Amino acid sequence: MSGMSATRALRAPAAWTVAGLSVLDIALAVLLSGFAIALASGALGPVHPKVAAAALTGVLFMIVPVAWRRPAPLAVAALLAAASLLNGLIFGHLVRCGPTLPVFFLVAFTIGIRCERARAAAGLALCAAAAVAEGLYDPQIGGQGLVFVLPVLAGFFGAGLLVRARTQTAQALRRQSAELRRQREQTAR
Repeated sequence: MSGMSATRALRAPAAWTVAGLSVLDIALAVLLSGFAIALASGALGPVHPKVAAAALTGVLFMIVPVAWRRPAPLAVAALLAAASLLNGLIFGHLVRCGPTLPVFFLVAFTIGIRCERARAAAGLALCAAAAVAEGLYDPQIGGQGLVFVLPVLAGFFGAGLLVRARTQTAQALRRQSAELRRQREQTAR
């Protein structure tokens, strides 16, 4: 198998979709939801006495949207910010940061890749608002934790911007190469 075919074969699962959603994003949402359920049920440690089905549902509203991060990154970021704030106001400091912080980071990365400058800034602000809301109510994060979480969030966003810039450069080079090839063929004729 040539190098290019091997690369395409490795990328194929990333392109699989169900109902327009990436299979990998759906799997990630299921995996993180399972992690949240395991935390809430006590399978991974002591159970908080106030954990109830409603509180777990609130946490899942902050995790499940990761399945829609590619087609609607800004909507997902807005939902995360609202769900984080509401979850904190309604349920207080229950299980959240372990399964939700990866979602915040992944959505920030996706916003960096998929959104133009103004929309990307709005998306980053929404992700930061979600992280701050999480930090206000979750004793595992708190104010000291936000000093770590917010730069990591910005790092994921910056990585997304770099991937976007690299992809745009590669596309421009491919277009130029195709144009040069066409011109060479025309000159040869």
